[in-house]
Amino acid sequence: KPEERDAVGARVFQVQQIITDLLSSIRDSIQSVPTECRLICSFLDNAVGGKFGDQKATEIALAGYLFLRLINPAIVVPDSMNIVDKNALTAEGRRSLLLVSKVVLNMANQVPFSKEPYLVPFNSFLVDKLPIIQSFIADCVQISPDAALTVTDLPPPLLILEELALLYKLLY
Repeated sequence: KPEERDAVGARVFQVQQIITDLLSSIRDSIQSVPTECRLICSFLDNAVGGKFGDQKATEIALAGYLFLRLINPAIVVPDSMNIVDKNALTAEGRRSLLLVSKVVLNMANQVPFSKEPYLVPFNSFLVDKLPIIQSFIADCVQISPDAALTVTDLPPPLLILEELALLYKLLY
């Protein structure tokens, strides 16, 4: 029905606007990314790039770390990270955040929607906004020369991964 199509189109546009604002905030927060996160990104960039030699594979690995592990949990459950009050979100608000999270994660992973037909209208949006995520990821790999922590100050990479796994287990 035409009115249903219009309503869906309006909702898609609204979600795209929210995601556009979110991506701008993410891009503008690059200076706030902790040195330790940048060091992990640099390590992943070198490890994945060295093994596969493929820019897309490297971007996807970095997106997995940055978006799946850090950014998307803050989007989906902001109350558990003290971004909003525990009772601030309604069920509809949580569903909206989940939708935003799905779109952002697929964008970061460079995967168009196909299995969920209601998300297919976002595919061209994913392609259009991907450069913002790629730029953010590329910036996260850059480590400032005056960084207080250097790669030589870090424990061996396996120890870092074990500590991250333990931290993740404690938090989630």
